Amino acid sequence: MSEFLELKSASVASSKASWLLRLHLRNCGREGLWLIDRLFRVEKTGLYRIDPWRAYVHGLEGKSLLASKMLVAVPPGVHVEFPEIPCVTWLPAGEALTETLAIPIPLAESLPYATTPPRALGIAHSVRVKLGYLPGPESLDLHRGADIAGLPFAYPDYSSA
Repeated sequence: MSEFLELKSASVASSKASWLLRLHLRNCGREGLWLIDRLFRVEKTGLYRIDPWRAYVHGLEGKSLLASKMLVAVPPGVHVEFPEIPCVTWLPAGEALTETLAIPIPLAESLPYATTPPRALGIAHSVRVKLGYLPGPESLDLHRGADIAGLPFAYPDYSSA
């Protein structure tokens, strides 16, 4: 995957509602890193709801679906009040964790900054996953809070991410 983050194994399960991808990640670098892995939804009240299984769905490249948990750049020509910055999880050097991504079926694009309704996608035969991360330090200046359900969250400034 990279010199910092290693994908140890993955499994896929499916139901009528979604594909569940389970990724086992290990930080093989010498320093800790921040996974950009906690996507959220904004409730009608304006409050955040962290959805740890949510992944962005970018579309199909041939028959391969591209999904991600990462910072997505604001597209040229799109104006936003604030960029969407996913929340982060600290992963110390040498440590591992399991990430789960839930991709709703039927497949449809799911991205921040959409200017049109989600586009339905065809059938995928494989999935490619992109994961964002920031190499240390653990003391990175983060905005911290809790979502509508009380789950703690932290996210960096857009310029840091």
